Amino acid sequence: MNGQADRLRALMERAQAVPPTKRVETGRRPTVTLAVASGKGGVGKSHVAVGLAGAFSALGRRTVLIDADLGFANADVLLGIRPQATLADVAAGRSPLSAAVTPVAGGFDLLAGIGGADVREADDERRLVDRLIAALEAVDRPYDVALFDLGAGLGAGARALLLAVDRVLLVLSTEAAALVDAYGLYKWLVQAGQAAVFVVPNRVPDEAAGRRLAERFGDIAEHFLGRRPELLGVVREDDVIARAARQGVPPFPLPERSRARRDFAGLAVRLVARADGKDPDRSAGAPAPPAAAGRPFGALVARLKARLFSS
Repeated sequence: MNGQADRLRALMERAQAVPPTKRVETGRRPTVTLAVASGKGGVGKSHVAVGLAGAFSALGRRTVLIDADLGFANADVLLGIRPQATLADVAAGRSPLSAAVTPVAGGFDLLAGIGGADVREADDERRLVDRLIAALEAVDRPYDVALFDLGAGLGAGARALLLAVDRVLLVLSTEAAALVDAYGLYKWLVQAGQAAVFVVPNRVPDEAAGRRLAERFGDIAEHFLGRRPELLGVVREDDVIARAARQGVPPFPLPERSRARRDFAGLAVRLVARADGKDPDRSAGAPAPPAAAGRPFGALVARLKARLFSS
């Protein structure tokens, strides 16, 4: 137990000390895919996704954040950047993938999603998912971690991605309506066979309040579903993010002493520790097909297609 604690402590120190531009040799490990999801909008899901991307990069992990909130992508707004192209442009053949990959000051890459301006009136969600898959198939950069910022709810695209990724991070809020919707999403994940679900209470006053929220959510889930999601960690309310929202300015990158930044670092450390171990959290079902050479999302795309064709 002491050895594990020492290892986590060392990783935490490294998260604070490693410059974003520095990278560690990570070998040919498969890309770890994570979906950040919520049952309801407005709970800070995209803030968690962006904050985590920066935290992974600080740990030396080559990271890409993919804005998969189909039709309502906004990660570029939170980061205060204007991408040359989006996933929609790549999928439609209007731009090469290199134009849609935007290096971010936090040390990671952003693949800007399909926003309102990219959605034609005739587009349905399945068509948007097809465009996302086409763009992912073009990615040939070596990434250690891929974070998908999903839209709230359970559209066709979100369902396919939630079951295709390695792990799901379910963002919780103290708001009653958001908690009910989060339970509905967790119930669907359990029934659909996604075994690797972690909860992340967000915008809570302190760690104790976040743990109480996770405990209450877990009690309800265990009572009705016989399953309790694991608490990954807590993200506390941060004055920097709240002030940026009031002023209408991008909150990222967060300053070094930001409470939320430290909390994002803790989340990343725990996920890295799992990824470096034996990885007991893969979803139930058949093993993932091998990824195509040089294509980090080969296995993910294969699972996505399988889910969509079976639905």
